[in-house]
Amino acid sequence: MTKTSSLRSVVPVFVLFLLLLSAVFYYGANGFIKALTAKSWPTTTGTVLSSAEVIKAAGKTLRFGVEIDYSYTVDGQEYHSKYFKVTATRGTPEWAQQTKQYSVNSRVTVYHNPKDPKDSVIEPGPRTDNYVMTFVPLILIAVLIVVLIQQIRKKNRQSDNR
Repeated sequence: MTKTSSLRSVVPVFVLFLLLLSAVFYYGANGFIKALTAKSWPTTTGTVLSSAEVIKAAGKTLRFGVEIDYSYTVDGQEYHSKYFKVTATRGTPEWAQQTKQYSVNSRVTVYHNPKDPKDSVIEPGPRTDNYVMTFVPLILIAVLIVVLIQQIRKKNRQSDNR
């Protein structure tokens, strides 16, 4: 197999990885941007209707997820939501204990999307998973592009030396 044909067989693999990482980056960046903008959404007061901890196994460690059902009113229209944060909310047992503040019938500040009031959260802002899902794929994309460019340059130098 020649150097040119080996490079041709590697390029589709690079492109596939770039596409997959780009999809993850796109998903992560959208969540990150939404989490940031949610901090500036208008607020209203809501009422917690139910609050339940859900334990989910993720590999060898237990991760805790919290589901909080709440209602709120915007412009005379009542809405219900279960979105605690912009993205999936999972954490340690200690973190789950901190969410106990959202007991049934307690009042909460609800941040709602001014363009779509049914889109809301009670804790706006990015979380660690927002940063990971945005910046790790971005770094890996950059590394893949650099490696691909180096391989192409190496191939060109070798063909020039012939």
